[in-house]
Amino acid sequence: LKLIRIIRDSRADVLHLTDFGADTWGRLAGAITRTPAMVQVITHHGQSQPRGYPWQAALANRLLAPLTSRVLAISSSVKDFAVDHMGFERDAVEVLHYPMPEYSFSDPDPSDCDELRRSLGIADKDPVIGAVTRFHEVKGIHHLVEAYAIVRKTHPDAWLLLVGKGPQEARLRARAEELGVSDRVVFAGFQRAVERFEALFTVSAVPSLEEGFGLVALESLRLGVPVVASDVGGLPDIVEHGKTGFLVPPANPEALADALLQVVGDPALHASMRAAAPVSTARFSLDEYAHQLIRVYREMAQLAPVPEVAGMAVSA
Repeated sequence: LKLIRIIRDSRADVLHLTDFGADTWGRLAGAITRTPAMVQVITHHGQSQPRGYPWQAALANRLLAPLTSRVLAISSSVKDFAVDHMGFERDAVEVLHYPMPEYSFSDPDPSDCDELRRSLGIADKDPVIGAVTRFHEVKGIHHLVEAYAIVRKTHPDAWLLLVGKGPQEARLRARAEELGVSDRVVFAGFQRAVERFEALFTVSAVPSLEEGFGLVALESLRLGVPVVASDVGGLPDIVEHGKTGFLVPPANPEALADALLQVVGDPALHASMRAAAPVSTARFSLDEYAHQLIRVYREMAQLAPVPEVAGMAVSA
């Protein structure tokens, strides 16, 4: 009832709804007030989730699908989930990738990065395999530790730099000890300015078992860091295989290690990927995202088309 009052008092033209509570009550309120409702799907539930997709959520979404004017998905994988599990027609779902978070992401100062490297005890020429993540099963970091042990056999000077926290940390530390590689595995903990750490990476690893989008991969490419990622979820939308990094089967330490070795062990390939990586992120600009989102709003509200120039779209 509060939402209905807000819609009427503000004379809203469009409802932009994200997540189950908003999707459910928002579409009902939209139907009552005759306000077009758009659902933005930002994640999916797969086999690695303990309960998968709750049946009540699946039922509610299928019942409410006819009350949905537009559907946006943040990646091709999330679009598949919206079609297969939420009851939407494939033609009704549009992919609009998350933008690069320019408001919270700045280029790190090289002197700060040099100081950070020294504080971690990493020599200038030592290769660094890095990951910024939560230490949860679904993120696949246990597979990365196994892969790193394989890499060390060829590159004993390589480091593994893990930025983040989570319930698997003790298990990861113990496994690194068992494999005899803990001397060069750094657990950096939770960090707000992650770009300082990402700038130290020779290659960024994203070994997730599932990933709705993969913002860390995008941030790494923005800094010119090649990415080796699992071929799951939204990661294939970001990483161009063989050009800005490699995509490998999930839960496969041997394949992950092989791809990491290619990037670390081939200076020419690494240089090529470093050059291509920042260029590839232009399609994820905030201006382009705003331009496309305003286009959708105008189409839903039956307003004039959005101007072609992205800057004009943002000001509109």
